[in-house]
Amino acid sequence: AILHNQLDGLVSSSDTKKWTETLAILSTYGKSEEFPGLCVALGDRLEAAGDFKNASLCYMCSLGLDRAVKFWKSQLEASNKIRGSIDLLALHDFVVKVEVFLKALDPSTPLDSEVSNLFYEYSKALADQGQLVTASKYCRGDSVQSKILRDRLYRSRESPHCLAAMGAAPEFPFSLANVNKAPTTTSSANTSSRSYHRQHHHQQQQQQNHQQNHNSYSQQKQAAQQQSSYAAARQQHVNAATATATQPQAQPAAVQSQPTNNGDQLPSGWVALSDPSSGRIYYANQTTGETTWDKPQAPQVAPTPAPAPVATGYEDQSNGHVPHPNTGAQAATT
Repeated sequence: AILHNQLDGLVSSSDTKKWTETLAILSTYGKSEEFPGLCVALGDRLEAAGDFKNASLCYMCSLGLDRAVKFWKSQLEASNKIRGSIDLLALHDFVVKVEVFLKALDPSTPLDSEVSNLFYEYSKALADQGQLVTASKYCRGDSVQSKILRDRLYRSRESPHCLAAMGAAPEFPFSLANVNKAPTTTSSANTSSRSYHRQHHHQQQQQQNHQQNHNSYSQQKQAAQQQSSYAAARQQHVNAATATATQPQAQPAAVQSQPTNNGDQLPSGWVALSDPSSGRIYYANQTTGETTWDKPQAPQVAPTPAPAPVATGYEDQSNGHVPHPNTGAQAATT
């Protein structure tokens, strides 16, 4: 077969158990243009004999990706069946084999739909674990889900590194639609009119609610300002009363004893003070700390009535003189 250049006959008649010897002869004496076909033929014989593993090696020598991947997919499906779900470790081995094989061919070699879906599952698992840049490297295929994943990775927080791993910006996965205005008809015009009135009424209600909220806020703000002003004035009065209470006791007594404009004195403990901000006179109780603008009034004390005269029997009712006791006695004796 070697002398007569009949290597194809050698492949078809060779013993499949000695496939390594046959492959060595093909590698040594086969021409470059016929070597891939001879390896495929040898792989087909091994696959027909049930030796899928060695058949895949022959397919790899022929640089036939589709035939080599067939055995690797069967291994992955067996692992997934045992696990009951996707076996990520087996999927990792499959992707690594395909990726290394593509290095020998052309990294831009398109993959079939089944292999692309497996690459998508692997990239999605990497993205779910936060490996965004690595996921961008292995996300291949033209399926919609692959395009969406590449777009998400491209717009992620690792966008510059993902773009470098992809090599180019990915295609936008969604189609743009120009939504034009629908043609106006009688029914559509009526519908638009009702819609306009509803919107106008809704806007009026919103404006009324906004005005009511604004008025309520203004009233609350004015009340808060009045309360704050009243609290500040009261605090000034308390501070002035406290300062007066801390002075020596002689001075409040002197002020206390001074008569007011109408000649009346203040009750005990009260003093008249001048407000430094307004100049008005206010009154403070040094004992209780109470302050007031109104003048306190001293309690009215009822006058004590004079004692009534005691009748002695000796009073002269005519002239009001009282006779001497001895004189009265003597007159009675006489």
